[in-house]
Amino acid sequence: MQNKYESDTGIGVNSVTPGYTATDLNQFQGAKTAEQGASPIVELATQSDPDTTAKFFKDGGEVPW
Repeated sequence: MQNKYESDTGIGVNSVTPGYTATDLNQFQGAKTAEQGASPIVELATQSDPDTTAKFFKDGGEVPW
C-alpha cells in the first residue's frame, strides 16, 4: 500500500530546519552563521534519493516526528 505522501513523480517533499541561525530576524544572536544554517538545506535539496519524502531534517540527519 502506498503512503499518502509518496507518489510516482520522483519528487520528494521534506522539511529542514536551519537551527538557531544568526540573521536579522533575531538581531544576529543565533549560534550558526547563515552558511552553516544553509548546509543541511542544500544537502537535502541536492541528494540523489527522490524517494525520501515526508520527513523532517536538521544538521546531523533525520529527526523523528
